[in-house]
Amino acid sequence: PLAPETKAPESLNLSNQFLQTLLANLEDFNLSDNIILMGWSSGGHMALTLALQLQKEAPALFNKISQLILLS
Repeated sequence: PLAPETKAPESLNLSNQFLQTLLANLEDFNLSDNIILMGWSSGGHMALTLALQLQKEAPALFNKISQLILLS
């Protein structure tokens, strides 16, 4: 969902759920373990927020992220 129809907390919550599902099932999606989380401008803020949230809630899944790239 995109703004302005959806507020930031709801978008972050859905993105967090998606990211955790993706990282927990890399083999099912036929993905490598070289996952890069990236965002530009407000997307950079969102990527950082997701990474910090993931580090707190699911450290094992956070460790599957190989790089975090934030562009402003």
